[in-house]
Amino acid sequence: MTLAAPNRFNPELAIIRQRFETDLVLDKEFFTPEQIRHCLAKKIAWTPQETDENRHIKQSNQIEQKELVGLETRAAILIPILLRNDEPTILFTERSISLSSHAGQISFPGGRFSPEDKCLIETAKREAKEEVGINSENIEVLGSFPEYCTISGYRVTPVIGLIRPQPNYILNFDEVRGIFEVPISFLLNPKNLDLRSWESEQGRRHFYTITFEKYLIWGATAAILRNFYLYLRLANNAV
Repeated sequence: MTLAAPNRFNPELAIIRQRFETDLVLDKEFFTPEQIRHCLAKKIAWTPQETDENRHIKQSNQIEQKELVGLETRAAILIPILLRNDEPTILFTERSISLSSHAGQISFPGGRFSPEDKCLIETAKREAKEEVGINSENIEVLGSFPEYCTISGYRVTPVIGLIRPQPNYILNFDEVRGIFEVPISFLLNPKNLDLRSWESEQGRRHFYTITFEKYLIWGATAAILRNFYLYLRLANNAV
């Protein structure tokens, strides 16, 4: 059962099936460090939105098959919210085109759990250091979201962290070919989100995209941002 996008797949050419222009737009005040801390500290009942990617990978039993032969499927990514003076931004990586999975895509720093890690938060911090040189002492971890199952067969835990900007970021060019920042209010504005689709032998598969300047953020990265928005919207309405 082939679940990944076809060879030479260009997500920019995929048909836009839905826009979210009627969804609630959160005020910029909701994206201040204080408000994000407040929302993530709340204990609210919340289930992330499931995507086609989640459903397909679960139906394929690919993760269970990897685990049966002793392969590690746990992973973590860091959502790095940089504390800029005007408004917070989120830092992204452009993955190296030589990587075996998700080559060239826009991503968050992250990777597989290692036996040396005490927990998945440590995985996210270690990978952020190894990939782009974010020092752990500059990370204030605010919390994490439930795991997201990716088409490459990993159970990824998103970890949210406030980052004090550094003078320099040291990139591991074996994994990362570049970094860039996007204002958080742009990323979590539903008017900037599209739902696209492509066709395969298994039928139609939908995925989210966010376009910012020359960058197209799509797949798991865009889906995690969609859930970030949904969580903040719910948390801001919770008592």
